Amino acid sequence: MVAATMDKQVEGALFNVTNNDMVTELQSFPFDLKFHLITLPDTTDAGDTATVDLWKEAGMKRLIGIKGWAHSTNNSVIVTENPTTTVSNGQLTLTVPAGTNNDKRVYLLVGV
Repeated sequence: MVAATMDKQVEGALFNVTNNDMVTELQSFPFDLKFHLITLPDTTDAGDTATVDLWKEAGMKRLIGIKGWAHSTNNSVIVTENPTTTVSNGQLTLTVPAGTNNDKRVYLLVGV
């Protein structure tokens, strides 16, 4: 099992929906919806894990959801997949689900 961390094998990107509180429409920045993309390399196998510090790396205090995709053909065909996730003390650990090995994975995190 290979673990990927944000500072080594994982690419990340952060996107914000600013000045639009998705809950009450009264507060802006502290509760803006944030999107963070995680890309795992094409050497990623089923059962591998990636760890993300939600605050430091994604600017999130709370994770709302995650959606995942795997490249079944390198840089071409993608299929959806749902990783197993745990959050502890602001650290998200996602585990690649059973399936194929040596495939690139992309995960979209949504949070505030």
